[in-house]
Amino acid sequence: MTTFRDMVTAGAKPHDALSSEQSDHLSFCHNGLTYTILEPIGTWGLGAFGRSTTLPVYKAVTTSGSNDPSPQHVAFIMASSLRAPLFDLASYSIKKNIFCSHINILPSNTHFFIQLKGHETLCIVLPFDAQVLSLRSILQNRPKFANGIPQTCIAVALLHTVRGLHMLHTKDYDHLEITAGTIFYHIEDKSIKLAFGASCYERTSAAEESGECPIQEVFYWATPPEVDVLSRARKLHEYDRFKADIWFIGIAALELAYRKIPVVKREELLRIASYISQVRRLPDTWEELRTKADELEVVKTQRNRKFLKCPTAPENPPRFDEHFGNFVAMCLDAEPNERPLANELLMDEFLRNVNEGESMEMFKAVMINGYRNFDKKKTVAIGSA
Repeated sequence: MTTFRDMVTAGAKPHDALSSEQSDHLSFCHNGLTYTILEPIGTWGLGAFGRSTTLPVYKAVTTSGSNDPSPQHVAFIMASSLRAPLFDLASYSIKKNIFCSHINILPSNTHFFIQLKGHETLCIVLPFDAQVLSLRSILQNRPKFANGIPQTCIAVALLHTVRGLHMLHTKDYDHLEITAGTIFYHIEDKSIKLAFGASCYERTSAAEESGECPIQEVFYWATPPEVDVLSRARKLHEYDRFKADIWFIGIAALELAYRKIPVVKREELLRIASYISQVRRLPDTWEELRTKADELEVVKTQRNRKFLKCPTAPENPPRFDEHFGNFVAMCLDAEPNERPLANELLMDEFLRNVNEGESMEMFKAVMINGYRNFDKKKTVAIGSA
């Protein structure tokens, strides 16, 4: 019987012939390629539960020889058997990634075992910036999207994300890590893919380095209301994981809409989710959303059951229409049984309105090439008349 250990390629060995500029870095060969490990760029694992449950992700350079004219950069994870739980988690994540191949799931590039410092080490090679861009990196690095991305682009991104999620659910896999940071635009095949299993890692962001709340902490608070966050790591399989994934789709939608989720405690995020599920509309900014959620809480406390509506001035049409508001509200319903399944989300009007023929071309024009809007006959560059 073929085991998972037999499915991966062994035989890599440390590489001693380093260039002068690479001499301070770990380097080794595998299948004719030399991998040189550079600086850490992020984390992989259960980041919401502290550093003991994560592995560093490194930037690495691959070359096919000392005179290789086109070295490539990749993301690189090393899981040592010395840390058995994370080694097993990494091995299982590769298995999931292999068994869940799909056009909307981001695969790992390759994986193999080496002996490092006397311990078996699983190496996972992942796509890097030249191949993929996470939507979070676009949000954080493009001033145009300081307040979020256009609704049309959100719809395209979520359509492909939910398609990938639906495939996982049909194979009885959950995700439970869906954020804007795990949704990628694949540059080579011009598609949107959901990172999953081995390919699901969190980049260290400029926002976190500048003092903003780390996304891992926000993600910890974003756990669905039916889950006790203090015991989440021990009870992942004691609740409806698929309905939890739908909740995270709603959280990702908010991140795409507003660029970030600047909450200071879990109760605040749950109060905002409750407001959305009742009003079923989204205001233009996060500050408005937070204020209106607080106002509704006061109204409810005073036992006045009238719901507050999002006022919109005729001369300033809202950023988000009722279809998007309803979509997010369904995902963030506090009652798991009231949340739709992934295939039901695909039938919702918000996603059904996406024009398949033009959607990816429009997404690339606006999100990647920096155009203000997209027209089949004419595109207008950001900042131009």
